[in-house]
Amino acid sequence: MFSISVLGNVDECRTECEISDDTGAAVAIVYETHDGWNIDVLMEPKHAHLAAFDDSIEAAKQSLSHYVNRVGSNPPQEATASGLSLWLMQKDDGTVLGIDLNKQSSPPESILPKVSRGLGERVRSMAVSGHQLASIRELRIETNCSLQDASAWLKHNC
Repeated sequence: MFSISVLGNVDECRTECEISDDTGAAVAIVYETHDGWNIDVLMEPKHAHLAAFDDSIEAAKQSLSHYVNRVGSNPPQEATASGLSLWLMQKDDGTVLGIDLNKQSSPPESILPKVSRGLGERVRSMAVSGHQLASIRELRIETNCSLQDASAWLKHNC
């Protein structure tokens, strides 16, 4: 009957839930301020749908309660609109839009390219004589490897 969408409203500096009816039309906005919960009813629901509407409001409050910056207190200074929106969408489990901000990601591992003896000697000679960029280019051309993999090969072999 009703659906809920959570939004980071950068203009009002708050996290809010938009409640929409089955046609997709927004019927209410639910948000919290320092004074408590607020419900802006945009379109009165039909009497027959009041119970479902009330349930949607409670579900919106429950959903919003997990957003740590929902009230918009102390926003990051000089944040872009995108940055502010992400800040407003941070949840109490450390995620933003499903991305775990507490998880440390490691860079992808390099795969050392297979290099023939002759190419290896030629590339090492170039690198040792101060032509590191040329040696990386040569490795990339001859082995069709990435810049990261060519750099890793040089570091490992020179």
